[in-house]
Amino acid sequence: MPAQVPAAPPVKAINPIQVLGGLVGAIAKKDVSKPGTKTDADVLASVGIKADDVAGLVGYFKTRTLTDNQMTAITAAIKRMGDDRYREREKASAEVVTFGAAALGPLKAAVATDADPEIVYRAEEARKTIETVSQSSIAVAAARRLAALKPADAAPTLLAFLPAADNELVADEIRKTLVALATRGGTPDPTMMAALTDANAVRRSAAAVALAEGARASEAVAAVKAMVAKESDGEAKFAAVWALVTVSKDADSVETLIDAIPSVGRGRVWQTEDLLLQLAGDKAPKAAYAKSKESLVAYRDAWAKWWSAERASAGLAKFDYKPRTDGTVLTVEWNPQGWGAGHVSVIGPNLKERARLTGLGQPLDAVALPRQRIAVVEQTQNRVTVRNYANEILQTFAVNQPMGMQLLPTGKLLVTVRNGCAEYDLDGKKGWSYDRPNNNHDVMTARRLLNGETILFCNGDQKNNCVRVGADGKEVGKPFALGQPYYQPAVEGASADEFFVTDYNKINKHSLKDNKSTWSIPVNGVTCLQKLPNGNLLYVTQNTNRLVEVTPEKEEVWEYQITSGMRLARAYRQ
Repeated sequence: MPAQVPAAPPVKAINPIQVLGGLVGAIAKKDVSKPGTKTDADVLASVGIKADDVAGLVGYFKTRTLTDNQMTAITAAIKRMGDDRYREREKASAEVVTFGAAALGPLKAAVATDADPEIVYRAEEARKTIETVSQSSIAVAAARRLAALKPADAAPTLLAFLPAADNELVADEIRKTLVALATRGGTPDPTMMAALTDANAVRRSAAAVALAEGARASEAVAAVKAMVAKESDGEAKFAAVWALVTVSKDADSVETLIDAIPSVGRGRVWQTEDLLLQLAGDKAPKAAYAKSKESLVAYRDAWAKWWSAERASAGLAKFDYKPRTDGTVLTVEWNPQGWGAGHVSVIGPNLKERARLTGLGQPLDAVALPRQRIAVVEQTQNRVTVRNYANEILQTFAVNQPMGMQLLPTGKLLVTVRNGCAEYDLDGKKGWSYDRPNNNHDVMTARRLLNGETILFCNGDQKNNCVRVGADGKEVGKPFALGQPYYQPAVEGASADEFFVTDYNKINKHSLKDNKSTWSIPVNGVTCLQKLPNGNLLYVTQNTNRLVEVTPEKEEVWEYQITSGMRLARAYRQ
C-alpha cells in the first residue's frame, strides 16, 4: 500500500519565475556561498573587513577594479592561452596571474563559456592560483553592505568595477546596489547621470537601469530616454527601455519596446510578449510570430496598432507586472560516450551561453532557483546539488536513483526516483512522499499537476503504467495505460483536467475526465515538455538535440540546436 504521508498542497497555475521572486527576500541577507549558515558580516570578517567599514568595503572593490586598458590586456592574454605555441601559452598564463584578484572576472567568464578546452583549462588553473577564498561571496556581501550604508563614493567605485565582475551573480548584486544608490540628496546621482554616456556599454546599461528604477524623477527619466535614443548596444538599450516601462511606467517607452521586437534577441521577444499579454489582458490582439523576420515585423505591427488605440486606457501607471520569463533557457546536456559526464548551461536572451556547470555526475534534470542558483539531479552520484552560476556547490543532499525534478510553487523540489517521488526543501529535508507498492522500481517520471495531483509514468505493466496520486499520498482511482514511455519521458500540466505526456513517438494531451487523448503531435524521442505562458509548448527531442516551440496548431515557431557534442536531455525557458 502507498505510504500514509502529510497532505501536499494543491498546485496553482504559476510560472517558476514567480516562485523565485517570492523566495529572494527570505535569503537576501544570507551568504551566497553557504545558504543559511553565514551572514554578510561573517563573510566579510573572514577577510578582515568589518560590515560597517566604509573605507574597507570601497577599498575592496578598488583593488579589484581594472582600467579599460587592463581589461583589454587581460582579455588578450586569456586568448593567447590557446595559442598554438606552448611557450606563448605559458607566458600568457603567467601574465594573467600578475593581475591578481582583478583578473578573476575575465578568468571565470573564460572558464564558463570559452569553446577552447586549452583556454578553459589554463583559465581555471590561473583562477585557482589567484583565488584562495570565494571572492564572489565577498563581493556580493560587500555590495549589499554598501547598499545599506550608501557612502558617497560607492556608486563610482561599483560602476568602475562592474565590467570585471566575477560572474552574473556578482554583477546582478552590484546592479541592485546601484538602484539603491540612484539618488543623492533627493536628486539623481551625478555619477550615474554621467555614466549614461560612458564608453562601456555595461556601465551605461547599469546606470540607466539604476536611474529608471531607483530615481524615477522626471530629470532621470528624460536622461535615460535620451540615452536610449542614441544607444547602439542592443542589450544596453533593451535593459534601459525595460526599466522605463516596468518601473518608471513611461508610456513613450512602450512604443520603443514594441518597435524593437524584430531586431532584439529571441529571449527579449519572449519578455516583451509576456509583458504585453499581461498589460493588454483580454484586449490583446490576435497576433503570433514564427521563425521568420517577416512574422516578427507583423507581430510588432499588430501590437503597435493595439498600443495606439489603447494607450490612454491600458492603465500602465497602475500595472503590476508579474514576470513569467527572464528570457533565458536552461539546458541539461550529457555525454553518451562518457558515462557520468555532462553539464548544465544557462543560455542568455541573445542565445549565447551565460554560465555553465561542469563536473556533474550524469545530469538528468535541473531547475533554476533564486539568486542565480541551479538545482541539478546527478544520477551517477545519487544526489541533488545546488550550485551557483560560478559552479560552486552550495548544498548537497543524497537521493537514491534520482530521475528528474520539478520546482513547486512552495519553493520545494519534487524529485522523481525509481520507486516513487518525494518533496525536498533546499536544505535537503524530505517531506511529502509516495512510494510504489511492493517496492516496484519502475518509475520514469513524476509531475505535480495543476489540480494538485501527482502523475507517475512507469515502464512496468503497459496496461497499468500511469498512476494518479492525491495530495494525501493515496492513489486516485486505478492505474491506467498511457502509451509507451521513451527513456526520460515527460509530463506537464496543461489545465485543471488535462496534461501533456510523451509517448515513444508522439506528444499527447490527455484528459483526466474521460481518460482519452484530446490533442497529439507526432515527434520521436521527446524527453522534456514545458507549457509556455503564451499557450505554446516547448519540447526537447534528444535524438536530434533540438529544443522546439510549437503552437496549439502544431506549427513550429522557434528552435534551438545545441552544438556542444553532448546529448540534450532537458531544456526549460526561464
